[in-house]
Amino acid sequence: MTILSKGNAKLDRSCFIYSHTPVVGCGSWCKDCAKTCYALNSYKQYKNVKAKWDANLALSKTNDFYAAFCKELKERKVKKVRLMQSGDFYNDSIINKFYYIIRDNPQVTFYGYTKNKRAYDKLNKLPNCNIIYSFVNSFLNYGSAEYCKLLHKKFGCHICSINEEAGEKCMRDCDVCMRKSSAKTGVCFVIHGTKKGDHSYEDSVIAKIKKIK
Repeated sequence: MTILSKGNAKLDRSCFIYSHTPVVGCGSWCKDCAKTCYALNSYKQYKNVKAKWDANLALSKTNDFYAAFCKELKERKVKKVRLMQSGDFYNDSIINKFYYIIRDNPQVTFYGYTKNKRAYDKLNKLPNCNIIYSFVNSFLNYGSAEYCKLLHKKFGCHICSINEEAGEKCMRDCDVCMRKSSAKTGVCFVIHGTKKGDHSYEDSVIAKIKKIK
């Protein structure tokens, strides 16, 4: 079984994906989104996805992870990797493993999203890695269109513009999330899929953001 997958509904097949088990593979950072986790749907619905993600999580906890990951990058001639489509950098050990994987494969560009500030700080020191923090000035980086426009207005973050219905693909029609500038400004996403209707926090948060000068 390979470690990496190739593209998905939103991401172009030129970009490979690393994922592992959602929720239990997120560390303590899943508390904000566990109930509406989009990755859980695929994990529960598809046996092959569950098997792959569970195998990746188990491998990531071993000393063989670095060698296996680097070998696959070279054998499959990988140029771009999205990290943590499912899961997150669950502890310092996995951050360190990815640090050396990324450092020792300068021919590959890595990007991803995390709620782990230590992963954001450490991995972004590498020139071929761009990790985007899942908070914009302490506010979650997803919400309604109104919410995202307000985050952009107040803090200058980029709003993801990919239109899946029009057939657009990340890393083909837009590569903002792979640019170092996006890690500094942040990126926010208009909620869709399982997160639609997750507005419980929004009214009070929007009111709070509007008061920020």
